Amino acid sequence: MNVSNSGNYAASATLTDTIPAGTTLVPNSVLINGFPSPGSDPATGIALGSVAAGAALTVVFSVVITTLPASQQLSNQAIIAFNYTLPDGRVFNQSASSNINLIPVSSPDVLVAKSTTVIDAVPGDTVPYSIAVTNNGIAPINNVVLSDPIPAGSSFVAGSVVVDGTPLPGGNPANGISLGTIAPGATVLVTFNILVNTLPNPAALSIWPPSASPPAHSREPLIPIRWLLRYTSRLSAS
Repeated sequence: MNVSNSGNYAASATLTDTIPAGTTLVPNSVLINGFPSPGSDPATGIALGSVAAGAALTVVFSVVITTLPASQQLSNQAIIAFNYTLPDGRVFNQSASSNINLIPVSSPDVLVAKSTTVIDAVPGDTVPYSIAVTNNGIAPINNVVLSDPIPAGSSFVAGSVVVDGTPLPGGNPANGISLGTIAPGATVLVTFNILVNTLPNPAALSIWPPSASPPAHSREPLIPIRWLLRYTSRLSAS
């Protein structure tokens, strides 16, 4: 904060600055014109002493963001209370407010939702999966990689990966699928297929919740697997 006295009399000043919600003051971080002011706290007021006419000084302090504010931004404004004395002895007390400083706070908020149209399956069936990765945050998320291990008793269908309608030859969720950058509010849809090979134990396909980097997890769909018994009748005549 820059504090300047543009008047023609010296003024005794105190700076007050409420610490923004979701932050805490870094102890002993207050600097006045580059010099430490141990124990000073802007929330309770920092005495600046007498500021000469035409003079200016700088006050710096630091905070640590501890939680994501509801507004997803830090709002901060300083207030200077000052008094000055005229040559005739009259004392005037006044105050001035700084501009409001707004700083967006970015916190990754990634939702991964996994679904399938299949409610049960038998060995030999193909199971399609859809995974939607949504950026609910206020800033782009970069270098997103979706990973999803293939469950026991099944195998990945090569060449089945599609990202936002575009086939991705060679893509395999078990090895990680690069999704690049996802803009705020945007969703990327990934689909792929698996083939049921054998009856797992327990008899349900359980794909561990897929993860995205930045880390996020979906709900885990369970698909019951049953044996399909086929009988062949043979008729013989003589």
